[in-house]
Amino acid sequence: MPRFSIVMPAFEVAAYLGSCLDSLLAQSFDDFEVLVVDDGSTDGSGAIMDQYAEKDPRVTALHLAENQGPGEARNFGLAHAISEYLMFVDSDDLVPEGALESINHRLKATGDPDVLVHDFAGFREEGNIEPPNGFPDKVINGQPAVFTLSQNPDILVMPFAPWNKTYRREFIVQHRFGFPNGYYEDMLWSWENLLTAQNIALHDAVCLHYRRDRPGSITGGPDARHLDIFTQYQRVFEFIASNPELARWRTKILEVSLIGLPRQYRLVPPDDRPEFHRRCAEHFAGRPDMLDRLRRDLDG
Repeated sequence: MPRFSIVMPAFEVAAYLGSCLDSLLAQSFDDFEVLVVDDGSTDGSGAIMDQYAEKDPRVTALHLAENQGPGEARNFGLAHAISEYLMFVDSDDLVPEGALESINHRLKATGDPDVLVHDFAGFREEGNIEPPNGFPDKVINGQPAVFTLSQNPDILVMPFAPWNKTYRREFIVQHRFGFPNGYYEDMLWSWENLLTAQNIALHDAVCLHYRRDRPGSITGGPDARHLDIFTQYQRVFEFIASNPELARWRTKILEVSLIGLPRQYRLVPPDDRPEFHRRCAEHFAGRPDMLDRLRRDLDG
């Protein structure tokens, strides 16, 4: 059994896929498998991953018959994973040298937790690496090496992407976690994991370089599908409702949503903004104080 299964959804990324795979295959720590999932690409991405799979036994190329979105592509990869730990890498990103070895060392040092949160840094098309996000470093001081969400609720404020975390696969399988469809499909996944994990650890090393502003990126431009954010929040609230012991976290998640919703508002086309306001009123039903605060932020 490999230590890591790295699941990589790929759609129309022929220009980037080779560099991403190269950054993984060059890692000093080599006890891993890469599950690359072709999500119905038409630009030759599928052929590129097939070539890598032929050359390196650590790479498995999986193909979906048609485009289903990154959530379903990740689910397909998860179904084939056999490792101790799961990781996700988007096929236009890069894994810095020594990242896997660093993650493995931190997992061992913290007793192999359910979830390990690590740092990342963005970069633009020109390749200049930005300063680290710094979130783990901000909350790691004064905290125990391993903790629960109750001990450190601020981790709910961090980006809810799947690629800044490493997950114990048995924990994922036990709870049958998976990704839904739609934009912001990683929200439910991330918060289900953090709300359920019995032990969480942080790692302040940069373990991923995240490509920003790629042409054709799913969530980068104006699109009515950014309204999906409300559907994903509703799924989180339904998960909380089905687990009564988590009820106290609903208010915290509403507070966290105040941070991100102004950005989603700017990404919704003007003609769809009345619908955004309507969905906000539903989202904050029973909390007029939060709704008023959000409206002030949107007007500003």
